[in-house]
Amino acid sequence: MRWVMAAVCVVFVTGTAAPVSICADEFAAGIYRVVPDGQGKRVARSSGGTVDLGDRVSDNFGDVSLWSLSNQNDRFRVQMEQAGPVDGEGRLAIYVDGVCEVVGSTSGSPGKEKRQLMAVVEGLENAKKLFSQLRAKLKLRKHPGHQLLVSWKPQRASYKVGEPVTLELAIKNVGSTTVRFIEGGQQRGARDNQFGFTAFSGSGHGKPIPDTGDPRHFGGIGAFREIKPGETFRKQVDVTKWFKFEETGTYEITGIYELELRNKDFDFNALWDEYAIGRCRVRIVE
Repeated sequence: MRWVMAAVCVVFVTGTAAPVSICADEFAAGIYRVVPDGQGKRVARSSGGTVDLGDRVSDNFGDVSLWSLSNQNDRFRVQMEQAGPVDGEGRLAIYVDGVCEVVGSTSGSPGKEKRQLMAVVEGLENAKKLFSQLRAKLKLRKHPGHQLLVSWKPQRASYKVGEPVTLELAIKNVGSTTVRFIEGGQQRGARDNQFGFTAFSGSGHGKPIPDTGDPRHFGGIGAFREIKPGETFRKQVDVTKWFKFEETGTYEITGIYELELRNKDFDFNALWDEYAIGRCRVRIVE
């Protein structure tokens, strides 16, 4: 394949490495093979950095959907159904109207079969280019209209040094729409990382307590949950899986619980990222 060179080039100079030349060539839209550095045409990625593109292996993106991955609509999952076919193994990238990104997930057998490809593209303007050029479906996020009342409280008035410290989270639906989310998915490990915490000694006026727990996890089974108007979801958690309360006193703890809100069918893509945040105090005694 011969490359048709455009006249516009931008040179980036880094602190220790040699200058990197990234030419704004007029590539044809398509799915490209990713090749080792220096063996193809270097192109800027939407997520930052660069990638070297080799031959174009297909111009068929299939049925393309763009789903926002953030409440700010600045990051998008690009899902391509029945793309290709793409012969051979190896990494792939998509290029459309100056927007380039590496394919992060593929399914289906290489060869004559068409495949499912997925990539993540940064920036609303880049998503709009894909939407326009590929006649894609574009799903932006907007607030679903839910209203939640969140509280955190210790289950006991005090705890002894060294014993589990259990807090209860309560999320009450005070709005008029049902809230749906997935409970789980991050708990196959030492702790449930759907929770997050900060803790300060001195009733909140002292030093922060370091997180000394094990954050590693291997996913986990998730369950579909609904909170209908007027209902309350409750869940308990032991915060000593995050902190060691080795001294007596009163600690102020801020809790966060992640809620990926879904539609009534619990589709793969989230409607909104919500966080049930609240603060309480825990007393540690001898």
